[in-house]
Parts: sequence; structure tokens; C-alpha cells
Amino acid sequence: RRVKLNQKLTFPLVLDMAPYMADSGEAPMLYDAYAVLLHSGSAHSGHYFAFVKCPATGVWHEFNDASVRAIDDLETALEVAYGSDASTRSGSAYLLLYAKQGASGPVPAVPSELRALVAAEDAAWREEVANHLREVRTMRFTVVSGSQTVEVALDQGEPVAALKAAALDALHAGADGGRPADDDARLRAYTRFASGATMAGAPLDTEPEARLESLGLGHRATVVLETRAAGEKFATFDPDAFLVVALAVTHDNVAELVAQARMPVVDGMPRVWLKPTMDFDEAAAAVQSAVPSLEACGALAWYTVDGATLHAVHVRAAAHPGVPLVELGIRPGSVVYVEPATSSLFGTVYEAKVTSIVLEYNEPVA
Repeated sequence: RRVKLNQKLTFPLVLDMAPYMADSGEAPMLYDAYAVLLHSGSAHSGHYFAFVKCPATGVWHEFNDASVRAIDDLETALEVAYGSDASTRSGSAYLLLYAKQGASGPVPAVPSELRALVAAEDAAWREEVANHLREVRTMRFTVVSGSQTVEVALDQGEPVAALKAAALDALHAGADGGRPADDDARLRAYTRFASGATMAGAPLDTEPEARLESLGLGHRATVVLETRAAGEKFATFDPDAFLVVALAVTHDNVAELVAQARMPVVDGMPRVWLKPTMDFDEAAAAVQSAVPSLEACGALAWYTVDGATLHAVHVRAAAHPGVPLVELGIRPGSVVYVEPATSSLFGTVYEAKVTSIVLEYNEPVA
């Protein structure tokens, strides 16, 4: 069993070796300590570091991996080097280096080729650190504007206005129509739901000079860039509203919609802004306004699919008049299948599909 000896053992900074020499006479033989090598840890593992005195200034320094610092309180540092019975964590000296007084002569100059090598390594290290810090501070944005997408990278300390300007520059570089003015664009939060539906949320540039890091988006984020014609106004954002995808069911598309119900294709499909406090009738009116093919349908039937379970939202709404949408299971990003209430086409085809059993067999060989 290996055990590290860490009992306290002091040593002098000036050592007189005369008492230990056979022919020293009475003249002292003085040596100055110029380095102390230390080890922290156990006999099985640990860490090495050192205290070293600069020969030119006499100032002691601690060398600990890439960290080099002047020792302000040498007495306290030496207490560490002396060791302790109580703990091995702080370290203790295991090798002392002394130089004879008067024998060292002038401090030798560092060879020029060695100085050049160290300078080159230091420059490379500083560049590596600078690149790392730049990367750590860089925020990378995917900016969505209509059907276009661009990537923008900026320092986290840049203002939000810089992101909008950079996105406009990237989106309209070389465009014939020209670049919109910064005042005719705004940034909004971006959300993508499990259904694949996306929505633009709260405006992000209400304080254009705020730093990007204050947005709380993380270092990789997607944002939406909206533009308007000169003189137009942006639509007022309602923080309580949310988007759903409304898919109108017809005889022509019902088979496809049912086949894709667990993973619906929602790109390009109508989005409708609803509020969680709306009841079913108010929400149905909003859907009919947004989907022209449903405007003349009168009462509507709504279905949602959760996993493999079909929910007839309109049936539950009829059983609980006035119940808000949130209690009917309609959430941000929900996909609702809508048809005239007299049809029940989607429900019938869906139930037939999930309850059917398909048998396959081989024709017997004659």
C-alpha cells in the first residue's frame, strides 16, 4: 500500500550547508532557494505545480499549468509548501532547488531563437483564445422571411437593429426590387410545433438598441422577418392569440388527409389565429373567414388526431356549450380537420382505416 508522506516539514529560504560539510572550516556556505516543486493529491494521483523566484527581480511566482501569477504573500504560500497532517489537497513540497550565493553570476540572456519560438507560440495561443472567445460570443440566426431563409451570425453584444439590417441585406442582395428600409421590417419570435406548424410570435425589435444576448434565444435560433410596403402598418400582435392549421376536408382529399393524420403535411396550409378563451362557435367563425371554401358551409365539424385517437371537437363543444377552446383540447399548433357538420366524412373514413385489418396471402402454386 502506497501512502504519501505529507507531515509538516519546514525549510529555510537561505540554507547554510557548512555544518554538514567535512572541510568547510568556519566560513558559512550559503545557498538561496530559487524554486520549490509541489504536489497535491495522494500517492496514486494528483497535480504538480511550482513556486519559482525570478533571478532578476527576486519576486516569487506560482506556475500552475497555463497560469502564472506573482505571489503577494510568500509566507502564506510557504505554509502550503510545508505540508500538513490534516490534508493533502493544498499540496506540499517534494523538491527544493537552491543556488550558492555569489556563484551564479549575471542572469544569462535567453537565446534569441528561443525568444522567437516562445513569441510565436504565444501569438498562436492568443489567436486561438481570441477565436474561441469570438465563437463563444457568436449568435447564429436562421432568418425566415416568407419562402426565403438566410443565415446571419453576429456577436452577442450587437444591437437587435444590427440583426434586422444584416438580414435585410442578405435577403435582398442583388434583388431587382430593392431593399426595404429598416423601419419597414420587424423581427418576430419563431415557433415550430410538433405538428410541423410554425408561427411568428412576439416582436423582438421593440428596443432596437438592446443587445442580442438580452433576447434570451440561445446562440442558435430561428427568427421571422416581416416586411411591409412604405406607409403601411404592421398587424397588431396579440400575445394571447395562437395559430392552428385548418385543413378543409373534401371527398377529393379525405383519403390523403387520413393517411397523413399522424404526421400531417401542413406547409402552405391555412393558419388561423385563435384565442384560448374563444368558445367553439367563435373559433369556427374565425376558421370560416380564413378558409374561403368553408364560408358557405354553415355549422362545422372539427376533428383532431392525437396519436391514433380521433377527437370530435364539435361533439364535445355541443355537449358543453360555451366551453373555451383550451378545454376542448385545441392548443397552439394544433391541426384541425374541418368539414360541414352534415358530412362526418373525415370521422367515418378515419375510423374505417384504424379499425380495418388487412390480410395478405400468397396464391397457391399449382
